[in-house]
Formats: sequence, C-alpha cells, structure tokens
Amino acid sequence: MAKSKKNQPQARIEYRIAKILRDLAAQTECPPSSLRAYPPQLVNGVAFYLPEGIRWPPDQILEELFKREGYKERFSSKFLGDQISNIFSKFLIEEILDIEKSLEDLIKELDNYSEERIILIRIEGILLHKICFDLGRVRLSPGDDSLLEEITEITDKVIDLTLMSEEEKSYSKYELRQQYLERMKGACIAVVKVGAEPIRAIEVAKEEVRRSMDLLRLGIKAIQGINDRSRIGIAGDHPTARVEALAISELNLNNQIDLVGHPLQVNNQFVDELEKLELFLISEALRKEKCTDLEEAIIRSIHWFSVAVCQDEKSNAFLLLVVSLEVLFKPNQGSSIASTVAESIAFLLARTKEERLETAKLVRKFYGMRSSVAHSGRSSFSEKDLYQLMIISMEVILETIHRSIETKSQKELMEEIELIKFS
Repeated sequence: MAKSKKNQPQARIEYRIAKILRDLAAQTECPPSSLRAYPPQLVNGVAFYLPEGIRWPPDQILEELFKREGYKERFSSKFLGDQISNIFSKFLIEEILDIEKSLEDLIKELDNYSEERIILIRIEGILLHKICFDLGRVRLSPGDDSLLEEITEITDKVIDLTLMSEEEKSYSKYELRQQYLERMKGACIAVVKVGAEPIRAIEVAKEEVRRSMDLLRLGIKAIQGINDRSRIGIAGDHPTARVEALAISELNLNNQIDLVGHPLQVNNQFVDELEKLELFLISEALRKEKCTDLEEAIIRSIHWFSVAVCQDEKSNAFLLLVVSLEVLFKPNQGSSIASTVAESIAFLLARTKEERLETAKLVRKFYGMRSSVAHSGRSSFSEKDLYQLMIISMEVILETIHRSIETKSQKELMEEIELIKFS
C-alpha cells in the first residue's frame, strides 16, 4: 500500500527544516578560520560564520514553524530561533548526527507545550480605590498586600525548586522583591493569564493590556469629558509630562506650566458608568476567540480613537480620529468612503432632516481638512474642530456598540442605516 503524502519524509516538517539546515551547514565556516569585519554567531559556545547575506535564524524555518496550529499564540520568534540554534550548533560540531530525529523530538515537545503563566504589568495613571475589575482578558487590581503576598508565595516556591544554594535562593527572593514587587506596591496592576513560553507570554499580555487601555480611554472621555487630561497606560508607554514654556518680549515676561497626565480615580461609581455606556459588551468581545466582523470593526475603531487621544501632535490626532470613523462603515460599490461615512454618521446620530444635513455637512468638512493635513501638511482645522471631531467619533462608536447587541455584522449595520434613510 502506498504511503499517505503526509507520512512521506519530504512532506514532514522536520525533513523540510533539516534540509534547510544541512544545506546551510555545508556553506557555514565552523570553526572560523579567520576574523571578518563582523563577529561570528555564537551559540552554546560554538562559533560559526554563516554564508554572507543569510539571517539567523533563517526566515523560511520560522515560517515553517509558525504554520503549525497554535505556534503563533504560544511561541516568539526568538524562542523558536533559540531552539533551532541549539540543534544547528550541535550538528556543526557533530554532537548531533541525526538532525531529523532531533527536530522530530523538538516538534513533538512544542506541539504538546501547555504551560500557563501569570503576567503582572504595572499601569501608570490609574488609582484603584479598593476595587478589581476585568476589561477583556485583563484583570485590573490594586497592588495591595494581598496581591503581593500571593505573588511572593508563588515566586518563593519557584525559586525553592531551583538547584541554587540556600544563600543564592535567599538573594534571588530579595532581589525579586526589590526590583519588581516593591515597585508594584500601591500601583494599579494588570494581571493576565497566558498559555505561552515567557517571551511570547509577555508579548501577548502587553497586547491584551493595550487593548483594555484603548477601551478605558474611550470610557474616560465619555465619562470625564473630552477635555480630561488623564494619561493611562503600561508604565513607560504614555508618561505624564510637565511642559514648561517661557515667553519673553522687551516689555514683559510670561511663563506657563502645562501638566499632562493627572491620575484617573477609579471606584465603583466609575465602573458603574462604564457599564451604563455598554463598554463591557466590548470587554466580552475582547475575550472571544472569534468576534463578529462588526465587533472587530468596533475594536479597531476604539483603538484608533485611543491612539488619537494620546497624541501630543494635533494633526496626527485629527487624522486618526477620521480613521476611527472610516473603519466602522463599508461603502457600497461606486460610493466614496467620505460620502458613506458622512451619511452614515448623520443617520446614526441625528434625528431630524435638518440635523442630518448639518451633521453630514460637518463630517464632509472634516474630510476636506483631513486631505489638507495629509497631503499639504498644513493644519487647516481649529481646536474647536478637533474637539467636535473627537465628540462625533466617540458618539458614533458608542452608538455602534449599542446597535451591536442586535446587529451582528457590518453588512447588517449598513442595511439598518439604509432603512433609516427611507423611513
């Protein structure tokens, strides 16, 4: 009986990767016979020069690995590259002869990888008042004694399992408390559980936290007002600022201190307001493995709104707010995106014919300003225009979130807008 294609050597991933590594090894200088203008690769004490122009690890190997189910979610490029480097370096010094078998064992190990990690990330700009709540896959928790004691207990157990001496274990525990846990005391801590190796787990956790912060920034503007100057985010992402300026003329002297980034006070009342805005509908969507295309569009729109409100450069903020509107609406064939967005917003937000005409006219005006900013670099808009656009973007997102309770696709949303037009 003929073998199935997937069982033939050339069809199996370990044989495809082995061929790449064998071909590469035949062109690799190991050990280096002479120094070049750049240092050799050094892996596990094995030094070697790859053929000129070859990156390590080769992209085609990583592409092969990332095709496998669940690899992108669980492994970083660096982690997979380190695994391949380990096998390749041993093959170069003939410590490994059967490279296919080594790769087969590695693939089996990676396929079965299932270790879950708890990632703690310090958040700047939020003061939690004895409250924990979830946004998407992230739990926002105060860095109080109970959390720190729980984490200390877990980390102490992990350190105790190592082969370090008692003195080394004691020092490691002390260092961990000083470098990480002490800085978390009293802060807002984002807690995320991720099933991945450490590097990838932190990458995934940061992305999840940033998506949660996007949602929270929308809530801040809706609850506190467009002029609110809170600045929240992963520690180091969006630092607070003290902008100082001095204006001098022959007759007078003026100075100004502009503080950006006062702390956001989060209590039960604030969380209740988020609930009233129906933002926890999107929090639930952030936890889903697969969202509807409308939910995905809302999440993208919220992201661009969030990026816009974090901008110090007003022209960038203006452009991004227009983008936040564009991603929500799909134009019909032959329709311009500007007309589709302007009319859709008018029918979603306004109630009377006069209000709709005025709203559509205003959005078209913003589109003209957007073109001027994007193509000429000149800021033709005022601060009032920017705030008006921000309010429109916020209100459209909130209205679309409300409609997503019954409406499950962008196509359905556009059909609803058509019905409103002719009602």
